[in-house]
Amino acid sequence: TMGPEAGALAALPVQWVCASRDEEAASASDAERRAAKAGRIGKQVARNAALAALFSVPGIVVGATGAVARGGARAVRSEIVARQAARCVVTAIRVDRLFRVNDWGSQDRPMSPLVAVRVVVDGDVVAGPLFSAQTPSLYRAGDTVVFPLDKHRCSVALPPGEDVRLYVEVRDEPELRLVGALRKATASDDPFFVGAAVVAIDDVIQTPGVQTDVNLGLLRGPGFTQDAGLVRIGLEVRILSTCNS
Repeated sequence: TMGPEAGALAALPVQWVCASRDEEAASASDAERRAAKAGRIGKQVARNAALAALFSVPGIVVGATGAVARGGARAVRSEIVARQAARCVVTAIRVDRLFRVNDWGSQDRPMSPLVAVRVVVDGDVVAGPLFSAQTPSLYRAGDTVVFPLDKHRCSVALPPGEDVRLYVEVRDEPELRLVGALRKATASDDPFFVGAAVVAIDDVIQTPGVQTDVNLGLLRGPGFTQDAGLVRIGLEVRILSTCNS
């Protein structure tokens, strides 16, 4: 089952939406610049996780800028969510330099990446199918790829809370369910897990109906200190209906 194991959230540094950092030129000639930026973000996030371990503070309070969030986390103004039915739509845009899982020896097996998300409130994963989802995979696309425009989406419900975040995973989907089940049964860990990130979405909640794109550095390995690549996703809060107060 997709989702962070016990203690995993405490090891993952929170990343924030930053428009100036995450804006990208439309020109395809900027691919090298994007790859260089992906490397910088990955190293920065891994460094923050290492700092969290060094100073014995939960990684979840160390932001992507290296600053420790005041009071453990920035408060979220979630009145919109508290009073109205809302969902967060997650759109997979691209992945860069993903950690290659399930390499089969000399066989060249392109990855089939997908993005999976779960809602986190006040540091805990929210249970229930409404609060977890995943996009369709992009079949045998590789470890660096741009997803077709607006085709790879999923959405999760947003419950009321003072600290709403998304746990984001990139996974590699096996071509054959039987092969996948056998590999998962014999593996000591999740063989299709590529990397994870946690992103604060308070700014997105406060601007419903507007998609905000964000680059997330993915982490994996013991203590989540190993760079696993980068994923770019779009985040949009959609108001479904108004509830009676």
